[in-house]
Amino acid sequence: LKQARAHRGTALVEIFQNCIVYNPDVFAGFTDRSVADDAQLHLVHGEPLIFGRNKDRGLRLKPGSLRLEVVDLAAEPASAGSLLVHDEQDPVLANMLVALEPPHFPVAMGVIYCQPRDTYEAEVARERQAAAKAQTGKTGPRNLEQLLHGPTTWQVT
Repeated sequence: LKQARAHRGTALVEIFQNCIVYNPDVFAGFTDRSVADDAQLHLVHGEPLIFGRNKDRGLRLKPGSLRLEVVDLAAEPASAGSLLVHDEQDPVLANMLVALEPPHFPVAMGVIYCQPRDTYEAEVARERQAAAKAQTGKTGPRNLEQLLHGPTTWQVT
C-alpha cells in the first residue's frame, strides 16, 4: 500500500476481504493461518520466488517450455539456482504471476508489476521546455524574479 501511495500515476491494489455474512471463507484456501505459508508467494523485487512454511518451495520455468512449475527445494537442493528472480518491471513475468491458480500454485502477493515513467504533466512540461528552447535558444526563466520581470509579462492599467 505504501508503494501504491507513493507511485506517481495509476496504481491498482487488490484487497482480499471476506464478507462475513454471505461469503465468510471465500479466501480461506490461501488466507487461513494453517495454509497461508504454503499458499502465498510474497514478492520482493530482486529476490528469488520462494515460498512455503520452511521456505522450501520455489518457482522456475519448466524446462523446455514457458510455463511455471513449483520446485521442492528440500528434495532438489540443486534446483535453487534455477529459480526465477522477481523483476517488478518485467510484464511477461507479471502476466505469469497473475495467472497462477491455487491449489497447484501459490497466490502472488506484493508488487507484481511497476512501470516507472514520468507522469503526463512532466512529459508535457519537458516537451514545452524543449520547444521553447528550440524557438528562442533559451530554456525560460530560472527563478520567480526573471519570470515576473521578463519580456513575456504585461500590466493591466
